[in-house]
Amino acid sequence: MGTSSGSDQFRFRGQEVSEAVDLLDEFRLEGVNKSEIGRQGVKKVLREVTTGEEKAAVFAQYQRSEIDEDVARVFLGDRLDTMLADAEATREAIEDGDTSDLVQ
Repeated sequence: MGTSSGSDQFRFRGQEVSEAVDLLDEFRLEGVNKSEIGRQGVKKVLREVTTGEEKAAVFAQYQRSEIDEDVARVFLGDRLDTMLADAEATREAIEDGDTSDLVQ
């Protein structure tokens, strides 16, 4: 998986979203960082719409170093840390020969 160049970026066309962000910008004396709102919004939506199967696939690609940690975190957020800890615990249990806790 490669990274997208600047020319491959997508743009939102939702007029109502743009107007809502402009209104929020007017409410705040210091204004708002519209780019940051967009980035955080897309991350949140991606995490919500990504299925469990897709999250597992993202994690597997991250473990194989096919995608960067930053990309994996877009999909998984802090769950990436939990998944890494679980994978390490599983690996240790297998190495120790104690897999009784792994069966559910």
